[in-house]
Amino acid sequence: MTEVLNPTDTDLIKYIKKTNTTVHELTTARQEYKGTWFDLNHAEYTDAGAISATYPNNFYVTVTGLGNTNLSDKFVIGDKFRVKQTGYTDYRYFYLVGILDSSDRLTLAGDKDALLNGATITSIGHSNATLPVGFPTVMFFDANVYGESSNIINYCYFRMVGNMVTVTFIITSNSNDVSYAINPPTVNARQATYQYIGVTDGTSNTLQGTAWLETVSIPPRIQFSISIISGTAIIASDFASSGVKSVDGKLDYPVGDSF
Repeated sequence: MTEVLNPTDTDLIKYIKKTNTTVHELTTARQEYKGTWFDLNHAEYTDAGAISATYPNNFYVTVTGLGNTNLSDKFVIGDKFRVKQTGYTDYRYFYLVGILDSSDRLTLAGDKDALLNGATITSIGHSNATLPVGFPTVMFFDANVYGESSNIINYCYFRMVGNMVTVTFIITSNSNDVSYAINPPTVNARQATYQYIGVTDGTSNTLQGTAWLETVSIPPRIQFSISIISGTAIIASDFASSGVKSVDGKLDYPVGDSF
């Protein structure tokens, strides 16, 4: 015997209405929805190449067909993108680290082994999910090391939550230089406060050190130093001028013009 549904079955009615609303939103959306990604019109996006040798994993992408719409009305710093180009079968993944409305440009930062290359973009997707399908948990980058002549370990990676970047680094020098620093993995880095790191000297003593984002230099740098006690206060000091020096730690800094 066929069961007749009662119109007063409110839970069922609410479920049907919710389903109808979801289907309507997806079918009328401007972009095609695929899981946690929205496909964008790839014909409107052109890879303009790497920004500079300092940031080899950062790229400009120029957007056309916006009309009177600003990019900052569509995207926010920390959004995720996936890009496929001619000659590549796999997507490469990026964080959005810069929006320039005046030039209709987005700046994307990705992994050192997944770079854009100037070829035609054949597919591009956008997501603001916490971890969309396929997106890596961390991205590695090759840091430029300043103030030392030969580093023997350079192991750096980063991730973003909103507009906050967390950089993890292990860098060891075999030189006698007294101070060194690395570039951050993204452009548009804002000044960050001191954070404690581990520092190992030439005799394998582990000391307390500090890292901070120094924005006076162009480009900005993540600067390292040893924290030494002078009286009752901890002050920053350069590294000793002999032996191996290794830094191991993390630094958080914001990207963009404002929080």
